[in-house]
Parts: sequence; C-alpha cells; structure tokens
Amino acid sequence: MKPESLAAGHPLFTFESVASTQEVARAMIAQGAADGTVVLASEQTEGRGRLGRRWVAPKGTAILASILVRPALPLREFWQLSFVAAWAAAEAIAFMTDASVQVKWPNDILIDGKKVAGILIEVVPEGPGGPWAVIGIGINVNAPPEAFPPDLLTPATSLLEAQGRAMPLQPLLKAVLEHFDRGMESLVSQGFESVLARWKTMEAFTGKPVRVVTPSGEVDGTALGVDDQGNLRVGRADGSEETILAGDVLLR
Repeated sequence: MKPESLAAGHPLFTFESVASTQEVARAMIAQGAADGTVVLASEQTEGRGRLGRRWVAPKGTAILASILVRPALPLREFWQLSFVAAWAAAEAIAFMTDASVQVKWPNDILIDGKKVAGILIEVVPEGPGGPWAVIGIGINVNAPPEAFPPDLLTPATSLLEAQGRAMPLQPLLKAVLEHFDRGMESLVSQGFESVLARWKTMEAFTGKPVRVVTPSGEVDGTALGVDDQGNLRVGRADGSEETILAGDVLLR
C-alpha cells in the first residue's frame, strides 16, 4: 500500500476497517515506517482509549488516527507528547469550527463540558533507531448524539451536535497535524514550558470544585492547575494540597 499525501512530513495510510489504528501503527514501526507516518481508519472494531476503555465511534463519523513519532526527547519525557497532542487537537478544532473548545487534564478535549476528542499515548521503547511513541487521536466529528452510550464517565458530544452541521474529516485531520508539528517544534526548541503555556490557555477546570477518580480512590477538592511535570494539583478543604499523577477529573 502506498501512502497518500495530506500534510508535509506525514505519509498517510488509510484503512476501511482495523481492530485498532494503534496496533497497525506499532506494526508499521517494526516494518520500518517513517517518523511522522499517520494511520487513519474509517472504523475500529477494538478501538481503545485511556485506562483500557473502549472508544465508540460509528463507521465513517470520526477521525480515528495514530501518528508514529520518534521525538528528539529522552524516553522519560515522552509523557509531554500528550500535552502537545491535546493542544494540537483542541486548537485545530477551534480553528476549523466556531465551537468553544477546552482541554481537560490530562488529555481530553471538551465542548460545552462534553468530551469531543481524546488522546492515547503508547511507547515503543525499543523501536528501530531508538524509542518511538504512537499517538492515538480520536475526534467525534459527524456522529449523532444517540451514537454515544449514556453511561460514559464524561458525557460525549460531536462536532455535528455542537455545530448543527456535518464537516469533512480530512481537512480537520490536516489541521491537527499542522498544529501538532508546531507544538513539537516548540517542545524541542523551547522546552515543555512553552507547550504547557499553550495548553493552559485552553484548560477547563482550574479554580473549580472537582472530584478526581484515581486508581487508589477518589479525591475531592479544588483544581489548582498543572505543575511543570504535567501532574494535577488539587487543593483539599483542610488547606492541604495533593498531586495527582493519573486519573479522571469530574466537576462537582
């Protein structure tokens, strides 16, 4: 299969249906794919999000893409890519629509408090030439409201629901890739602080009462923002502060 051309430096391989674009992308790394390669599918039969959750998207209604990246970063700093990708997706959506877009720690994109997109970062520590990252980006574009399960931890939406009209997928993906490249350039040349500063301009919950569902339990308090290591700071009612490394944030 020959790649298409969508954005400079991003060979694009399009599939009608795959189990997971993440799995296809990982296999392509082993086969010698180029840095920046994008895997795009109309349908995923086993799509997944963070913490092993299933990603639901009717065929042909969503951007289901994975980007292969070999960043000029130490492996211990690959977590920074999730902030680059989340900012890029949010900024691209804002650029292509009239929606009010926000990011929710660690890497969800919201419109009107509902999740419209998410990011999944997986690391291939011993790929050709060094460690690689596979960055999964899922954006609900043209799915109707009834397509989403009612029991989601964070309610879902789509750009169709937010705007009242359908939109083509590939121009939005092109905008995501272009913003991603800008974010990566900023990360490599100026450091994570520059990326975090951009991310914070779109952040949703700082200063608001939240409940954080973590692997070890729930934490109630006030969101105090994100520290320079990408962790969420939560202020407790007793005046103490807790640093959250991983979890899901909900407004109380």
